[in-house]
Amino acid sequence: SDPSPTVTLRLQSIATGEERSLELVRQVAQVKDPVSFRKLGSHTGYIRIAEFNALAPARTKAALKDLALDSADRFILDLRGNPGGTFQTAINIAGALMDDTVVTYAVDGFGDRTEFRTPKEEQPISTTAPIVVLTDRRTASASEVLTGALRDNCRALVVGDRSFGKGLVQGVFGLQDG
Repeated sequence: SDPSPTVTLRLQSIATGEERSLELVRQVAQVKDPVSFRKLGSHTGYIRIAEFNALAPARTKAALKDLALDSADRFILDLRGNPGGTFQTAINIAGALMDDTVVTYAVDGFGDRTEFRTPKEEQPISTTAPIVVLTDRRTASASEVLTGALRDNCRALVVGDRSFGKGLVQGVFGLQDG
């Protein structure tokens, strides 16, 4: 059976002990399309990635493919204002733009290094097509990981303001005591 369209939460204040009820309406979460693109002039593809959500890798690859089919042979990747998202999204988008290579790595407290590589897949564009990445002070987190990987692998020229400076990845880990 379908769940009720509403759910009632009973809340109790720790400070006063006062109880109250709050009724919430269930809704399906809508994930917005993070990618928009268009052709500039006769050979330049412009792709704006607003955030690195679950749709971003597939939508970015589709945009690259559509633009390449429309004779774009150089690309602008606009990450201005992109707050990031999941680390794996950055790795997957890097895989659409670079051959099999190290995107970044992590070193643990013992000095052991773990490399994160681009997935081995067919790239929708030539891996030598020129790319310019646009950044600003609100470009953060996973978008900085992608920007750094493209720059460090001599795959893109980065233009714009200095990014947010987070450039790291967070994770949630369970503890033994719950």
